[in-house]
Amino acid sequence: MRVGRNILIYLGTSVAAGLLPLLLLPFLTRQLDPSEYGIMITISSLISLIMPVINWGLIPYVGVQYFRSDPANFPSIISTIFVVPFVMTILLLLIFWVFGEWVAVWLKIPRAWVNAAPLLSVAFFLPLLVQNLLRMRDQPFGYAAMELSGAAINFSLTILLVFALDLGWEGRILAALTANIGLSLIAFIWLLRRKILTLTFVREQLGPALRFGSGT
Repeated sequence: MRVGRNILIYLGTSVAAGLLPLLLLPFLTRQLDPSEYGIMITISSLISLIMPVINWGLIPYVGVQYFRSDPANFPSIISTIFVVPFVMTILLLLIFWVFGEWVAVWLKIPRAWVNAAPLLSVAFFLPLLVQNLLRMRDQPFGYAAMELSGAAINFSLTILLVFALDLGWEGRILAALTANIGLSLIAFIWLLRRKILTLTFVREQLGPALRFGSGT
């Protein structure tokens, strides 16, 4: 019974969290002209393309290591792999700083948002990491609370920024960014309080994570 209940919670949470953005679509298409809507979709797509590069397959890797590794070593694994999204974000910021103008012209979006894309993408890392850990720890209510709170904050801020403050497509992107920053802070505190995140760095643990993410 518990397994079935948990499956329903995970499924219901995913459906509910995915439903809120869909509810916004008719209002966004009415509020934004086609060019603004196109810019919003293009930036969102760019963020989605960058996310796998920054995450480097570390989210599923953590799930694997949760069951395979010694519990005493798991916090050092988590702390060690944090260097990967940090370094990848810096590299992408440098690349976009050099080639950002070309990308902006090619995609027909503002240069500033091209430069900010890696920061927008890395904001997803911590929430996704903790949600995966909550699944591994069989904590469906914690998972649901985090998933639904993020969706609700995103939805509410979109209403405020796009419709009330008339910030246009930028309001939609800022709403998502603010929601992810808030969730990242919650996720960071969650990791610290459970002593899953420490200041430990073990170089030998970095190689397997990189090989897992690269598929080698």
